[in-house]
Amino acid sequence: MSARTAGYVIGLGLCDTFSSLSVKLVLGQEKAGVTAALMTLVIPFTILLDAVFQSHVPNLLEAAGVALVLLGTAAVGARTWWKHRQDSRRTWLLERMNFLTSQPDDVKQTAGL
Repeated sequence: MSARTAGYVIGLGLCDTFSSLSVKLVLGQEKAGVTAALMTLVIPFTILLDAVFQSHVPNLLEAAGVALVLLGTAAVGARTWWKHRQDSRRTWLLERMNFLTSQPDDVKQTAGL
């Protein structure tokens, strides 16, 4: 095995370790659906790195696949953003109308809450 090949294997192992640790850390901070949607971006980055390091130009089928992945990720992101926006606007409206007033702890305890 040449030194160049060994370097590639070591680099691949380090990248895989970094990827696994990153996913573990992100899952602690974000929902699994969002994390999975962002992980689909591995495919376009793989094709980009393939073009940069191996001078492989993607054919029409590969380009169409990348476009579908990017479109799907954008759709999931837009849907998640819209749902979060609607929830925050609903909460803001309820607070403004005084429907979400918090009760003191002693009132909750006497009410059996």
